[in-house]
Amino acid sequence: CDTAGNLLFYTNGIYIANSLGEPMENGEGLNPGALAETWQDYGYILEQGAIILPLPENDSIFYLLHLDNVEPTGTFVFHSKHFYRTVVNMNRQNGLGEVVEKNQIILNDFMDLGKLTTTKHANGRDWWLLLRKYNANKYYSLLLTPEGVINTGIQEIGQATPSDAIGQAVFSPDGTKYATIHLTGTGGDPIYVNIYDFDRCGGLLDNPVQFIYADTAWGGGVAISPNNRFLYVS
Repeated sequence: CDTAGNLLFYTNGIYIANSLGEPMENGEGLNPGALAETWQDYGYILEQGAIILPLPENDSIFYLLHLDNVEPTGTFVFHSKHFYRTVVNMNRQNGLGEVVEKNQIILNDFMDLGKLTTTKHANGRDWWLLLRKYNANKYYSLLLTPEGVINTGIQEIGQATPSDAIGQAVFSPDGTKYATIHLTGTGGDPIYVNIYDFDRCGGLLDNPVQFIYADTAWGGGVAISPNNRFLYVS
């Protein structure tokens, strides 16, 4: 939306719709692959799989950053193989917007499914985003600046966590904490929660804490309170 809260565009992971609810110019064909072809009538099946950010210091360019959902292959269960950039220019098509770049690969690797979330850089302008490698304790740190998305490297920290799991990731409101939850298997199987400190200047995690519990949950999420003090898991 714009700064007044007016809808500009949205996506279901397969196409981008403008504010009229119609496919945006050049907005179809996101996340190419078998899953998108199968779910054309319903939308892409991937929790926290896409996020829209304004390009810093620009009032008309928006970045849609999105992951794909890939069928199991070899030892890899459901996973993401590509992290994409799709760019929307809202000055095109009389203000309805147009996709000027689509499905541009930023990362090509075996990655954990979804869990896209962002926080502001300490400079108050740029945006940090973390992506975890599949079944590992290694995180890509990416930064959206006025020049585009910068891959600042991979950090290895904490304990490895299974990737064949649904879950969620969240930054605290002040950006100083990063937390994830991973539900493996079915009810009664281990649930992993990871908590880190986050450096909003350098984009690095620190002071990892992991705890594991079992519950009858078949779904779940993680949240941090507005005062940044309390972590909630369902």
